[in-house]
Amino acid sequence: PAATAQPAPFTSADNVRARALVWLSEQELPSGGFADSQGLISPNNTSSVWQLLSTLPASEVSDFHAQAALTAMQPAFEPWLAARDSGPLARAVLGVTATGGDPHQAAGLDLLAELWANYDAQTGFFHPESFFRHLLSVQALIASGETVPEAALAAMGHAQIADGSWSWRISTDSATVGDVDTTAQALITLAAAGVGADDSRVQAALG
Repeated sequence: PAATAQPAPFTSADNVRARALVWLSEQELPSGGFADSQGLISPNNTSSVWQLLSTLPASEVSDFHAQAALTAMQPAFEPWLAARDSGPLARAVLGVTATGGDPHQAAGLDLLAELWANYDAQTGFFHPESFFRHLLSVQALIASGETVPEAALAAMGHAQIADGSWSWRISTDSATVGDVDTTAQALITLAAAGVGADDSRVQAALG
């Protein structure tokens, strides 16, 4: 039988990234946003994608439409704000800053002020139960150029499990199990805050 044609191998990390960006640009909706599993505009996915794109050189993301994405996310801002939940608010701030907007004046709303309203100075957390949402909140502050409270970073150490990982929820239960996704987000957050690789929290997570 005739041999089955094999796809050409990726030759370098740069090639892989270029192909990934091409694929991602093909997923962008005409509105400028990105869809959910039903094909509808998803402000959450749009924010997440633009958080990634904002870390790349402008020359690599010139095919994407930041202003259109910002406009596409705006209908979600009011319900996200109404929920008074740091997770959606952080997503909104991250999406606005990534697309070049002002989180203090997004569709007439001060998203950062609402995010700060969730901060508990006594515990250092931006959410009473979700550590993952706390991480998003810290990332949103950093992306916006805000000063992150020392207590918010210290709280990350308090939430770390004995094996060095982190769980999506805040818990003092010794039986709490960490997960890779939250642990990776915690390391990303610490790095964004300028915490070095020799930090005990980072070493524990990598060990």
